[in-house]
Amino acid sequence: SAGTFPYGNLPGYSIDDQLKDANIKPEFIATKEVGFELVMFKNRFRLNASAYQQDNTDQIVAISLPASTGYTSSLVNAASFVNKGFELELGLTPMINLGKLRLDVRANYTFQENKVTQLYPGLDQIDIGNFNVLVKGQPAYLLKLLDYNRDPQGRVIVSATTGKPSLATTRSLFGQTLPKHIIGISPTLSYGDLSLSIVAEYRGGNYIYNDIGQDLVFNGIAASTIEHGRQPFVWPNSVTQSGTTFTPNTNVYTASGNANLYTAPIFNAIESAYYSKADFWKIREVALSYNFPSSLFENQKMFKAISVSFIARNLALWVPKSNQYTDPEFSNTTGNAQGVNTTGNIPPSRNVGLTFNFTF
Repeated sequence: SAGTFPYGNLPGYSIDDQLKDANIKPEFIATKEVGFELVMFKNRFRLNASAYQQDNTDQIVAISLPASTGYTSSLVNAASFVNKGFELELGLTPMINLGKLRLDVRANYTFQENKVTQLYPGLDQIDIGNFNVLVKGQPAYLLKLLDYNRDPQGRVIVSATTGKPSLATTRSLFGQTLPKHIIGISPTLSYGDLSLSIVAEYRGGNYIYNDIGQDLVFNGIAASTIEHGRQPFVWPNSVTQSGTTFTPNTNVYTASGNANLYTAPIFNAIESAYYSKADFWKIREVALSYNFPSSLFENQKMFKAISVSFIARNLALWVPKSNQYTDPEFSNTTGNAQGVNTTGNIPPSRNVGLTFNFTF
């Protein structure tokens, strides 16, 4: 059709809009690790501990370029950073052993942190896309979002006549997208041939931008749209401004608290309003299994063993009150620029199934 490239059935070629640095060098990762293992009580108690540091140098990152150059980005050795942390793993196998009744418990804890130590010459931060940035001296990666105008104390500045906030002209830095803390707990309770196992996990210390929130608010189905009974309200933690003076707002109400407010352009542009902690506890898997007694197979030669398992995955989720939106692992990309979800993603799912295992 007219205005498209290539035209009709004619073949066409276009230049890649990403410039590759001719002097690009390989990435390097130098790792230092120390650890120990402690085993006691005839292997019933097992503790593994390790600490590590990774020095990542000459990391290859795409940096943005003005479109007037003929390219939109350049692939260069743009960043170096250090990762460090420690890991603990505990095994109590068994924790309880009362004849046919047995309880095994395995648990692990990981603490991890990182810091950007160097960026491409002349840059103090690099936008890697998807609201993620690298900032020298800060963790990788940080969210960079559009916020309300605020006073020096961080309070939202609202109009002295309408009670509505206004948007800042530039984006601000927010929290990191990678978790600092990871806890895993896996108990298994068995009685004879019947066993119940659970896999639970906690992740925390990171943040997420719920872009899905804009659509939920616009359509009036977000929890935040009913916090004030859809009536006019005083904007929480707000101030009015007169010159350089900021006065706590106690009596300037919004004109409305219904669709007239939440469909206003500001709610389609603001990003920090949909920023929340990404902490969660999750029951990743529950499995109830039964091994049929071997005596059932004594008089035949086809089967040596048969077992049946009921398995449920992604069974339960607990998140902070600030997250009114979705599973924090619900991300719109698998790359480095994590911590963002949209309505364009396939939503998280819960799976329930029955499995039969036959041993011949």
